[in-house]
Amino acid sequence: MKIVSVDSYADDVAALLTKQFSVKGKSLEKRIKRSGRLLPGYVRKDAQYIAESQKLSQHPKLARMLDEKKLAKSHKTCVSYLKSVDPNERRKGLFMSILGSVAFAIFVSGALFIAFLVWRDLV
Repeated sequence: MKIVSVDSYADDVAALLTKQFSVKGKSLEKRIKRSGRLLPGYVRKDAQYIAESQKLSQHPKLARMLDEKKLAKSHKTCVSYLKSVDPNERRKGLFMSILGSVAFAIFVSGALFIAFLVWRDLV
């Protein structure tokens, strides 16, 4: 496998991680590590395989060990998942989750306050 194609695969995945999740880092490995739970396990595993392949491709003898089909499949999996993620929808979901938690906390606090008033015969 050519070094250029492994590097281009790694660059594609790294660019999409930055674009979709706003994850920054010097290398693909750092970006994968910083993405944490944002990536599903199968995508993280494939992205790590691409990062390891990029390291192996720098050594002429070790570069022969790379599996081109698995590398292409890993790249396709990562790119297809990362392109399907909508950053705006992620933000909306996060905002709605926080808003729901706050609303629930206010509701429970109000119910406890009313229960306290009834318990103390103030209502």
